Amino acid sequence: MAELDVVIRGLNLAISWHMKEIKLVTDSLTVQRWFNDGLSGKARLKIKAANEMLIRRRVATIVALVEEYELKMAVTLVPSAENKADMLTRVPRQWMTPKEPFNAPACATALDQGVEQLIAEVHHSAGHPGIKRTLCFARRRNPTISKRAVSRLISTCNVCQSIDPAPAKWKHLHLEVDRIWQRIGMDFAHCGGKLFLTLIDCGPSRISIWRPLRFRATTEAVEQLEIVSYERGAPEEVLTDNDTVFWSRAFADFLTRWGVRIKFRCAYVRSENGIAERCHRAIKVIV
Repeated sequence: MAELDVVIRGLNLAISWHMKEIKLVTDSLTVQRWFNDGLSGKARLKIKAANEMLIRRRVATIVALVEEYELKMAVTLVPSAENKADMLTRVPRQWMTPKEPFNAPACATALDQGVEQLIAEVHHSAGHPGIKRTLCFARRRNPTISKRAVSRLISTCNVCQSIDPAPAKWKHLHLEVDRIWQRIGMDFAHCGGKLFLTLIDCGPSRISIWRPLRFRATTEAVEQLEIVSYERGAPEEVLTDNDTVFWSRAFADFLTRWGVRIKFRCAYVRSENGIAERCHRAIKVIV
C-alpha cells in the first residue's frame, strides 16, 4: 500500500509537469498485477490483503487519474537488484558497522539542576497544578523541558501528596465461596416480557433459581424469598445491587428474622455481582 501512495504522489507531480507518457518500474509482482488488472479492466482486481478496501481505493484513484488526463502509463517488472529506487536507498554494511563498536562513545542526558529548580518554581508559583498545566507553564520559560521531568518532580512534591495522595490499592477478591448456599447473588431480570427474581449460588453448586414476580415490589420479593428459605434454608449472605426494594424496611425485617447478612455492590459497577449478570446473559441467549 505504501508503493501505491508513492505512485499517486508521482502521478500528481507528473500531471503538474504536463507529462503524458509515464513508465512505472517496480520490483513487486503483486503491484504490477494490480496495475495491469486495473488499467486494462480485463480482470477483476484480486486482493487478499488485510487492507483490501484501502488498496482498491488507491488503485481506483490511479486509474481515474490516467483516464481523466489521458496518460499513457506502462508498468514494468524488474528484479530488485536492478531497481534504481532500491539502489539509491541501499547502504553498504561496512558503513553501518563501526570499526570499534565497544569503544564507541555513548551520550546521555541528565536532569539539570537549573531545570529542576525552574520546574519547582513554576509549580509552586502556579498553585501546584497538575502535570499538564505545570508542563505548559514551564515550557513558556524553557521549551526544552520534558514531561518526564515534570512528572518526576510532582511525584515528590509534599504539598501535592498531602492534598491528593495516591489512591489506595484494594485487594482483588472473588465472589465465590467454599460452601454451598453460603452466599447467593440476587437480582431482578426481565426475560420474555416477564419479571423474575433470580438467585444464584456463589458456592460450588452454582444452582440458579428464577422466581416469577407479578410486579417489582418489596412484598413480592420477600414472599418468594420466604418460600425459597423454607425449601432450602436461609443463606448466610446475600449479594445484591442498590435497588430500592432491597433497601426497604420490610426487606430489612426479613433479613433480621432469618439472620441473613446483606452486601450491596458499588453503584454503576455491574461486575461486582457478575455471577448474576452472567447467568442472566446465558439464559437470555438460550431463550
